[in-house]
Amino acid sequence: MACPGEAGSLERTFLATLNDVSGWQIDGKTLTLLDEQGASRARLEAVHLY
Repeated sequence: MACPGEAGSLERTFLATLNDVSGWQIDGKTLTLLDEQGASRARLEAVHLY
């Protein structure tokens, strides 16, 4: 982990969120990570880099 300051905090929060994920759903270009109750924990959107 080489992320200083706020970037490191964001990384830790994201990794902690991943621990709560027990399922996922794909809708078009969006991946939604879900917890055990089916609540959204994170949404990630595919973006094409040109």
